[in-house]
Amino acid sequence: MKKACSLVLTLVLVLFAFGAFAEEELPVIAVVPKAVDNPLNQATKIGAERAGEELGFEVLWTGTSDTDSAGQVQVIESLIQRNVDGILMSANDPDALKDVINQAMDAGIPVATWDSDSPDSERLFYAGTDNYSLGYACGEKMVELANGEALQCVVLHGTPGAQNLEDRITGFNDAIAEAGADIEVVSIQTCNDDNNYAVDLMESYTLAHPEIDAWYVIGGWPFFGSTDSMPNLTAWAADGGIIVSVDTFWPCLQFVKDGIVTAQYGQDFDAMGYMGATALFNVINGEEVDSDFIDTGMNYADAGNIDEMLEIIPEW
Repeated sequence: MKKACSLVLTLVLVLFAFGAFAEEELPVIAVVPKAVDNPLNQATKIGAERAGEELGFEVLWTGTSDTDSAGQVQVIESLIQRNVDGILMSANDPDALKDVINQAMDAGIPVATWDSDSPDSERLFYAGTDNYSLGYACGEKMVELANGEALQCVVLHGTPGAQNLEDRITGFNDAIAEAGADIEVVSIQTCNDDNNYAVDLMESYTLAHPEIDAWYVIGGWPFFGSTDSMPNLTAWAADGGIIVSVDTFWPCLQFVKDGIVTAQYGQDFDAMGYMGATALFNVINGEEVDSDFIDTGMNYADAGNIDEMLEIIPEW
C-alpha cells in the first residue's frame, strides 16, 4: 500500500513538474513603432514575429496610435514597470526618448532601435537603413534628373525631429551641394506621418504652386492609397514634374508603375524586425553584438525596373 502511495505521489510530482515546465513563460521582446496604426510598420511586426517563432520568444507589439513622443515615453515607462526582457523601438524623437531608453538600460532591460535611432542614448544597436546614405542617394538622383537645369523643390516631411527623417534631408542636401547643382528647396511641408493628410497636402500644394519643379518625399505617406486619389499631382507629373520618394511598398510602387513617381528608394522593414529582434534575443541570452549598426539595406525602383520590383515586393 505504501509503495502504491509512493508511486502515485511520484507521478503527481512528475506531472506537476512537467506542467510547470510546459507553462514556462517565453522571453518577451516589446517592439515599439512610432505609431501602431501606420501600415508600413506591419512588415516590421511580421519580421519580428517570424524571429520569435523560430527562436522561441514572444513579441509584444505596442505603442501610441500616432507619432507622439510624450506618449512613446509613457509606453517605454510602462514596459520598464512590466519588466519585459527587451525593447526594440523606433524613436519618434532621439532626444525626447534618450532618458527613458537609458532608464530601461539601467533597469537591466536591453534596448535597441529600428527605423529611427536615438544615437546619443545608451541603446545597444540600431537595425535599419543608413538614412543619411538613403537621402544622399535621393539627392544624387534629383541631380541626375535635373540634367543641369535649375529646379525648385519641395520636401514632404513626416515628423520633424525624427532622426531617420532628418538624416534623409541632410543627406539629400549634401548630395546637391557637393554636386554644385542649382536645386533650391523652396518649402518643407509636414504631414506628421498622417497618410491621409499627406495626400491632401501634396494635392493642395501642387495645385496652388504649379511652378514648382520637383518633390522630394522622404516617406511613403501619400502613396499608400490609390493613384486615382491624387489627380492634381498626376497632372503635374505628366507635365514634367519630378518626384523622388522613399519607401517601396507595394502600393507605393503603383505610383511608379503609373508614371507619377519618377524614382523611388526603399527600406527593408521586414529585415528590421527580423534582424533587430534576433540580435536583441541573442543579447538577452548573453551574447554580445558585433556592431552598433545592423544595416538592413535599401532598394530602388523606376520605370526601367518596376515590373521586376513588383515581382519581388509582396502585394498588400
